[in-house]
Amino acid sequence: MNKPKSVEEQLKDAQAEIARLQDLARAEAARKARFPWENPEIVQQQQRMGYNFKFEPELYIKVKWILDNKAGYKSMQVFLDKAANKLVDEIFEELGVK
Repeated sequence: MNKPKSVEEQLKDAQAEIARLQDLARAEAARKARFPWENPEIVQQQQRMGYNFKFEPELYIKVKWILDNKAGYKSMQVFLDKAANKLVDEIFEELGVK
């Protein structure tokens, strides 16, 4: 007669199944990827990138004012990240890219 699995064994089996399904989902997403940013393998391999951005004086003063006067912009990094994402979304819309 088979001894029932302990809770720990059941949990281990469930975690292994979840990992297997996640691998399948990543492989399927990579197969279907139309653009590099849609491929989870490429995205996972890409390190977070820094970029040295130099403001023109007037633009820097304007952005600094926004940081000091508008909620939601706690740092220059947050501001630039939101601005870049918004611009990328606008350009993708113009190009018909999702």
